[in-house]
Amino acid sequence: MKNLSVSSYRQLFLSMLCMILITNTDAQSKIGIKKINVWADFAFASPKNELKNYYGLGNAMQLYYGVDVPFAFVQYNKKTNLGLSIAGFLDHEKANFSSNNFTTDGLDAKLTSVGVRVRPLANMTIHTHKGNVEPTQLNVEVAELSNIFTKVLSGLYFDFGATHAALIEKPTPDVFRTATMFSYGCAPALAIGKKTTFYIDLGIRKYSWTNSLNTKSSIGSFHVGFGLGFNL
Repeated sequence: MKNLSVSSYRQLFLSMLCMILITNTDAQSKIGIKKINVWADFAFASPKNELKNYYGLGNAMQLYYGVDVPFAFVQYNKKTNLGLSIAGFLDHEKANFSSNNFTTDGLDAKLTSVGVRVRPLANMTIHTHKGNVEPTQLNVEVAELSNIFTKVLSGLYFDFGATHAALIEKPTPDVFRTATMFSYGCAPALAIGKKTTFYIDLGIRKYSWTNSLNTKSSIGSFHVGFGLGFNL
């Protein structure tokens, strides 16, 4: 994320998504809530831009938790389970940074985000729990490789949203910012049951905002954890 801005990533992703939809005239769309996913991760955050001039790495392994609800689906064609899944999400993350000049105990950041999670290559049987999950190839080894590859593809996601950032540094007054948020990651399904799905989650996220002096600050974080999906 050093060479491209958040807006550049967003434009690149939307362009790729439009090309996929345009070239697949056999796409089928569905609207409805079939599943709810909950997440609990450890987050490893670091200050970026103007913020890193005053703060360094603090306490690692802060808690991240959230929920997303897929509500719109576009199956690319009838012969494949791959499609587009769009979900609304709400999540919360904490971050801690140490003061570079040791004048305070450091900065605590509380980040509450809302937005959309896009899975561009989602497995429709996982997210709509309709049809057969396992591949049906005659060759067992090919079937297993195909299943692993499909699960990894299905786990790819991109988050776009807005964040309420509370920046707390005692004894100074609390500072509040509205940040733009962008993240990407992979959360493949490790186990799929009739009612629940178990995921592993790996993600990279960035929060960006403009300060009162028109400077830019941001927080970057890496997530690792697990999720549970519940069929409705």
